[in-house]
Amino acid sequence: MTVEPDAVESALDGLGASWKRREDGWVIPATARTPCEIVIVAHPGGLRVEGVLARWDEAGETELLALAALLKQVESDLPGARFELGQGRAVVAVESSSERDLPAAVARVITASRLVGREAALLLEKEMADRYLAFFGAPQETQPAPRRI
Repeated sequence: MTVEPDAVESALDGLGASWKRREDGWVIPATARTPCEIVIVAHPGGLRVEGVLARWDEAGETELLALAALLKQVESDLPGARFELGQGRAVVAVESSSERDLPAAVARVITASRLVGREAALLLEKEMADRYLAFFGAPQETQPAPRRI
């Protein structure tokens, strides 16, 4: 499938949000209505819509374990959204097969980032990660195999 840039831009205009063109795609900046920057990139299968939930320079094993457990849980509760850990960031991503599906994909990313962003950032604090893991189960029970991006 080939993505038509004009069709993507028309769909973005229809959202009523500001956006910018970048070399490799489009960006909707973070605002009061959009809790994180949303990046849209074309690929052979359609479009990938992505928002960063949390960033870190360094994170301990406990923090990453708690964050991975949270993302695994919310992924089962939010169909159509994938949560990924890697390269110093946690992201929510939604695949859109065409420009027509773009508004729904952007809405899913916005919803997921509103629901999970603050919690994801909090789990990067060791004390919060320890409490999360203690409350939701032993590490061996909550440890998912995080996807690498």
